[in-house]
Amino acid sequence: MTLTDFLSGIANAIRQKTGSSSPIPAPDFADEILGIQTGTDTSDATATAGDILSGKTAYGSDGKITGTIPTAQQATPAISVSNAGLITATSNQATGYVSGGQLSAQQQLDTQPQAEITPGSSAQTAVSAGKYTTGDVTVVGDANLTPENIKSGVSIFGVAGTAEVLDTQVASVTFRNQSSSSIRVSYQEPGFIDWQIAYVASYGNTTVQMPVNGWFYVWSSNGYPYIFTFRGGAVLGGGSEDMHNGGYISDTSASVTFDM
Repeated sequence: MTLTDFLSGIANAIRQKTGSSSPIPAPDFADEILGIQTGTDTSDATATAGDILSGKTAYGSDGKITGTIPTAQQATPAISVSNAGLITATSNQATGYVSGGQLSAQQQLDTQPQAEITPGSSAQTAVSAGKYTTGDVTVVGDANLTPENIKSGVSIFGVAGTAEVLDTQVASVTFRNQSSSSIRVSYQEPGFIDWQIAYVASYGNTTVQMPVNGWFYVWSSNGYPYIFTFRGGAVLGGGSEDMHNGGYISDTSASVTFDM
């Protein structure tokens, strides 16, 4: 190798490192070699200390950098349930680097199992406030809940009755005779089936069973007795308007006192 080839090789090596294409005189070889930058070029680096974990170092455009990002624990979420049933999971995460992973939280709701409600005469709580049902809550139906099975004037669960019901309450009625002769009383027996006759001795009394709203009639071969005391219903005129010897019962307990 000639001296010229040797020097040309050195110049080419210098230009390869510097990226220059200009001729390099041999006396400038030393300065050119000293000017060659070694290591990684960090002049275009943009990282700062706030981009690097605390305790870690790196090199940027201004030289060595020590990181300031703290290491933080992953926050566990807290669960809340509003009165309207909205479930919310909230976590307050501290600032810093959080490593990969998974954290979970649980909250047990108050539960109510499957139930079947049978309607009654008073209100029942099907599902209590704040309860989560784990099964169906059903209300029992009844095919007999029809208008014709309900007394007229009465409504059950919104179904208005149409059945005409006969009042079959039974009254204990005491007939008191304040006259000197025995008296006969004709009265309806319970069930409004037919009439019966009771004899009330002189100055005596007789108690009979008859239906509420049932009629009676007091009479004697000597004339029509006059009723002067009646409790349990309105007295109506009988044989004549002045004698008042008949009436009806409007309560389950009544007393009728009469004289000739």
